[in-house]
Amino acid sequence: MNLKHKLREQDVHKINNGINQGIVDRASDALWVMALLFSVYGLMSTGIISKYDSSVTMWSNTWPRILFNGIPFAVLAWLLKRQSWSYALRISLWAGVQPIIFVFACCIYVWPLMMEGHTELYKYFHAANMFVITFGFIFVAPSPHFMLVHVASYTIFFLVPLLFIVQGDRNLYLMIVNDYLCMTIGACFAGRLTYRLRRKVSLMDAQIKSDLTSIVGVTVASAIYNDSLERLNDKKAFGLILSMDLRGYTRFLHSIPKEISSSFMREYHFMVSTTVGKFNGFIHKTAGDSHLVSFGLMDESADLSDISELQGEVAEAESRKVQFLASKATLMFEEIVDKFEKLKMHYDISEYLKMGAALAAGPIEIRIQGNKNYRQEVDIEGDAIVRSMRLESYTKLLINRINPVGSLLILSPELIEDLQVEVSFHVWNIREGDQFVRDYPQFKQVYYKAWLPMQIQSKKLVS
Repeated sequence: MNLKHKLREQDVHKINNGINQGIVDRASDALWVMALLFSVYGLMSTGIISKYDSSVTMWSNTWPRILFNGIPFAVLAWLLKRQSWSYALRISLWAGVQPIIFVFACCIYVWPLMMEGHTELYKYFHAANMFVITFGFIFVAPSPHFMLVHVASYTIFFLVPLLFIVQGDRNLYLMIVNDYLCMTIGACFAGRLTYRLRRKVSLMDAQIKSDLTSIVGVTVASAIYNDSLERLNDKKAFGLILSMDLRGYTRFLHSIPKEISSSFMREYHFMVSTTVGKFNGFIHKTAGDSHLVSFGLMDESADLSDISELQGEVAEAESRKVQFLASKATLMFEEIVDKFEKLKMHYDISEYLKMGAALAAGPIEIRIQGNKNYRQEVDIEGDAIVRSMRLESYTKLLINRINPVGSLLILSPELIEDLQVEVSFHVWNIREGDQFVRDYPQFKQVYYKAWLPMQIQSKKLVS
């Protein structure tokens, strides 16, 4: 299964950046280790080299390695951390330059003595050389492209000159070729497996988070994924709640063949989910034909309300936020109604199936309900939820009185009266003898907007 095809392009790009960052970090760590080891290697190799050149001292064998190996490795490690450079440039720098610095170590006494005829000296350093070469491939585990650059650099700057030096010693020549090929091919194979494993784990990791996000939303998914679900508990925020329901749904189910109604509802739920996501809403509950959607509640934002000096600015910002979200929620519902009518026309549904919805605003509290050892869910509490649901029920009355064939959206009074949301809604005055909004008898008027079905709009346009 190709996981890349299931992820969004920006997700794959983010994963690639993370993988490349890991390569850069490991390359930098390896270089710091090599800077230390190559600096002190003169202390350990002096005894061997002095057997072939008695003038070699510990100091004369150490300071060149510090100057030409330790410091260059450290500088290269520091350069890899430069964030302004692209990952490709930094990894290429490591792949191409590290073998050159390694060859500097070979040129300190060892290769010059070998060129004077002491080719057997190399046998003392062969194992260490092979270890250093394979260490880079396996530990850093770059992508295949950069692995080829690393192999090419070692081959050009290390293997070719070395074979030229030992060409008179056939056994040593064959040993070097054999060991270099075996170790390099084996290290490349192991490094590629490590790279592919890290990449696959990263892709699966992202896919799991993406799947989780599509079900519970970004905020909850991040909390679950980072094992910090408790930080959502008792979180309070000011948000908007939209309750939606289908009017005439029971009649629709009883008068339409089950295959058609099931297919219609599948497409309806898909359309609602897609549209809500498009407008950055969050679906908390879906029950049959009804939806409970929030705006501004599940966003990640800093809580500044406890800072007295900022209370005025916070209140003003919240008011502007609610005005923006109310406008967005209204546009979203309008788009849902439009798609809903097109879906009805597609299925040739003549029933007067319509939508009723209500939008309310207020402080809402997020709670984690249930037993942690069995099943938990993210629940929301607040008067705005109850108010939205009661007003959504009130759309039944208004649809029958005002718009018996179309869809209707009610805006809770506080959005107009307190928050001064600027939208073009009509006013329905609740007089003595009229049915009041359940649990809210203080509401003397409600604000609504109605939409006619497309068939009726087309007839009016023709006439």
